[in-house]
Amino acid sequence: MNIVKQIIRRLSPSKVEDVAIEQVEPVDLREVGRNDEIDFWRGFCASERFIENFCVRVPNPEMNADVELFIKCHALAENRLGRVPKVLDIGSGPVSMLSHSFVDEKVELHAADPLASDYLTLWNPEGYKDLVLPVECAIEELSQTFGRDEFDVTHIRNALDHTASPLKGLDEMLHVTKPGGFLIVHGFANEAREENWCGFHQWNLCWAEGNDFTITGKDGVMHSVAAYLGNRARILRPWMGKTRDDKSWCGFIAQKSF
Repeated sequence: MNIVKQIIRRLSPSKVEDVAIEQVEPVDLREVGRNDEIDFWRGFCASERFIENFCVRVPNPEMNADVELFIKCHALAENRLGRVPKVLDIGSGPVSMLSHSFVDEKVELHAADPLASDYLTLWNPEGYKDLVLPVECAIEELSQTFGRDEFDVTHIRNALDHTASPLKGLDEMLHVTKPGGFLIVHGFANEAREENWCGFHQWNLCWAEGNDFTITGKDGVMHSVAAYLGNRARILRPWMGKTRDDKSWCGFIAQKSF
């Protein structure tokens, strides 16, 4: 299924290296970026935008519609076979953006975020209906928390580039995704560069030609996600587009091998 109507920016071919990616120690990275991240959410959780779009409106208008539609269509297909798919929203923030996505579809939605307990000091979720709040869990610890082969869809929005090691994060997404299940990754393109490598922004994500997606560290070395996944999963569709405020947004959907 084509999940975007058009690709409005194409990249020139780049040298992509399949080498071991340098890791930023999780504890160090979270300590450096934690205060900045909490300060951001403190202000955002107090905003009318957060209350209206994330807590009240059905669905959340800020959720990528094509990604949401892909998950809904998969859920409908599973429901017709008498199954209820499990979806994990990783790095969800205070509340999953998918909380109000499923009206006629039956879905078991879970969320995970390493700052889950901090969020509860910033806002009060009581009084809002059908919100899915995260359990406290970093992406590097998904399989320890949820077990292996548990989810039909694992989804991460605007958070993979905040992790200590994005490839380790992809490993963990693969671990908790069922064989034949789907991994969905999307977020701002090259955000670390745009944010001058501050706080949690330590990696650039970007669409690439040849049905690929890339991760680039501060050292400038570009890593192929397709090569890293190898025969464990296949990228079905990478994409690049623009947000409403004209920022570049990229992503991919991959299917885990059976």
